[in-house]
Amino acid sequence: CGTAGTGFYNDVWFTYTATTAGTATFSTCGTAPFDTRLELWSACPTGGGTVLACNDDGSGCTGFTSLMTYDLTCGTTYYVRLGAYGTGGFGAGTLTVTPGSTACSTPCPADLNGDGQVNGADIGLLLGNWGNAGIGDITNDGIVNGADIGALLGAWGACP
Repeated sequence: CGTAGTGFYNDVWFTYTATTAGTATFSTCGTAPFDTRLELWSACPTGGGTVLACNDDGSGCTGFTSLMTYDLTCGTTYYVRLGAYGTGGFGAGTLTVTPGSTACSTPCPADLNGDGQVNGADIGLLLGNWGNAGIGDITNDGIVNGADIGALLGAWGACP
């Protein structure tokens, strides 16, 4: 992502794909030694994205850290901008994401890229996250492993 807007310094961009729906919280509350600012974007600003939520000095936070909420949609990728309020703001900190509480229904959980087919593209995504949690964990056991390959191959073809 590129820089958009004003008042952000030393900014870092993250992507977050919603695996649950509902109100999610993005927070640096008490976890950064500088004055933080947060923005949630619909897409990369250079690709026409718009700001969906923002916060500077979150209510209930210690110091000048940030807390924002937004009602996320299942499967949607969001762009999170974390920056400092002033030019002197930088340092280590933690961005915590608390997801929404509504489970996403997945009619074809092995279709990892959502194209309506379980095929080689899905194997690529699964293997790209091998040994980790997240995309490709079809069996929901917390890690992408051989059980997930088996589930993917068992669902091979067009999704119902």
